[in-house]
Amino acid sequence: MKVDYPLDIISQKRNKMETTFLVTPFNSVGKIVFGMGKIEIENLFGRAPDYIDVGFLGKINMSWGDITVKINKRGIVDEVTFGASGEIHLLLNDIDLLKDPQVMKKLNRIEKPDNIVGFKVYYSLGIAITGTGKSKEERTVSVFSKELVKQWKKISSEKFR
Repeated sequence: MKVDYPLDIISQKRNKMETTFLVTPFNSVGKIVFGMGKIEIENLFGRAPDYIDVGFLGKINMSWGDITVKINKRGIVDEVTFGASGEIHLLLNDIDLLKDPQVMKKLNRIEKPDNIVGFKVYYSLGIAITGTGKSKEERTVSVFSKELVKQWKKISSEKFR
């Protein structure tokens, strides 16, 4: 799969991870493209993950610092989660999803979110956010593939709100 991207995960000049990722809903986050396999992801990061575990629904979670790439049972990326504790900037339409204190206000102008198990889910944008309330918990943003919209809606309909 050959695609040109505006931002690289690995800077060829500095050989370290870039800190800014552009979100293209249902397609990609920086150079991480939904549908990539485990080896392609490891090649993007230039090393094995810091941590691997099996999470919700049997997905393989591959973590590099504040970034977790989730590989589904078919062996492809369908979700990428970002924590806000580091220097990462996650940009969608000039909104920094991790750092902007007005993120919810700005996103709510685009779409009214569904509230599911502590997450604000924006189906049309392919994102779910937690940690934006007054409890001061760390903000986490999950960017997901189109195939996961159905899964989020199913969770919503099962009254886990």
